Amino acid sequence: MFNKAIIIGTGKLPFICGYSLKSYDVSVEIYEYSEYVYSQLESLCRNTDIVYRKIDKGGLTNCLLDIDEPLLIVSANNTYIFPKEIVEKENLLIVNFHPALLPKHMGRNAEAWSIYSGDVETGITWHLVDEKIDHGQILYQAKLHLDDKMTSLQLMSQQFVMAGEGFKQIADALVHNKLEKSVYRYDSNICSMHYAKDVPNHGKLDVNWSLEEISRFLRAMNYGKMQVLGRPFMEIGKERYIWDRYQIGKNELSLNNEPNKGIFADNNLSIQLINFRKDENNEGKIV
Repeated sequence: MFNKAIIIGTGKLPFICGYSLKSYDVSVEIYEYSEYVYSQLESLCRNTDIVYRKIDKGGLTNCLLDIDEPLLIVSANNTYIFPKEIVEKENLLIVNFHPALLPKHMGRNAEAWSIYSGDVETGITWHLVDEKIDHGQILYQAKLHLDDKMTSLQLMSQQFVMAGEGFKQIADALVHNKLEKSVYRYDSNICSMHYAKDVPNHGKLDVNWSLEEISRFLRAMNYGKMQVLGRPFMEIGKERYIWDRYQIGKNELSLNNEPNKGIFADNNLSIQLINFRKDENNEGKIV
């Protein structure tokens, strides 16, 4: 049984996981990887006996290397990649949350790639961490239907809720280290790895796409104010254009297809780029 756990991540999910472990009388500490700018974790932990700590990559690595006691590590909404020397420590059990149905869309921003790829369904995965990224033994998965209105921000929010519920299902087995042993099948036919630098079509809306493809691109890029994947743009000739938001719906106004005005339409559907304008300040670039 593990008497101590460290949870690494940001947002509300690490706290939900920590709170679940507290019911097993596990001593919980939450480490927030310092690359995140916005945080609600510290305030959530403040009114509990869960220890909160802000930490950088080097500090986190040294901390985990120095631990000799049995320890459960939960990676929940976390971008820190565990070095091989940490993964191989026999006293550590490391479990990670991933916002997709592994082995599909391994790596970063999986929610966006699920939408952009036109997947009919996606979901969440809890898995053990091994020496490869998003490759360890799968412990829990739950599916979610994707419709033609879902944005990355909306999908991510739903996945975090599902992840919290899923963690409760495996918490007992994790704490007591009674996991069912199984061999992870790495199927290269359905695997795809996405890195932090990867952005759908490099952030560029292609005027030659179908309306369905344009819709998928816009919704995949849509993280609200966070702009996780940067600001999307469009090129007409040598000019680059940007917009503030978009509107997708039935073509009730009988709009014509006019890409130079930020309007894409057929007899049934219309997509309008709101406040469509030339990118005078070079805002439409990947961040």
